Amino acid sequence: MADKDLEIEEKQEVQVTGESTRNVPVFVPAVDIYESENALTLLADMPGVPIENVDIDMDSDQLTIRGGMPQTEETGKVIFREYTAGDYHRQFTLSSDIDRERSRHP
Repeated sequence: MADKDLEIEEKQEVQVTGESTRNVPVFVPAVDIYESENALTLLADMPGVPIENVDIDMDSDQLTIRGGMPQTEETGKVIFREYTAGDYHRQFTLSSDIDRERSRHP
């Protein structure tokens, strides 16, 4: 196993423009984009975010994805924490080759 296989990659926090009503950090999700003859598929890593809390918006040539984790109550005193909960935000500028009329999300 190479040393790189054992490294933990920290989430990258981003400053989102606008005002938020949630006091949580916002992270940049890791994304893979696949293109086939009939589809463009975007796979975003947003752990803890249910599909109903994912928002995909296309405005002109900007594709924006956002994911929000549901608010949860602490069930006890935290004695150790490695997992940082937060929301996710990523924005892409689309090329003119992408058919916006055929784009959709689940």
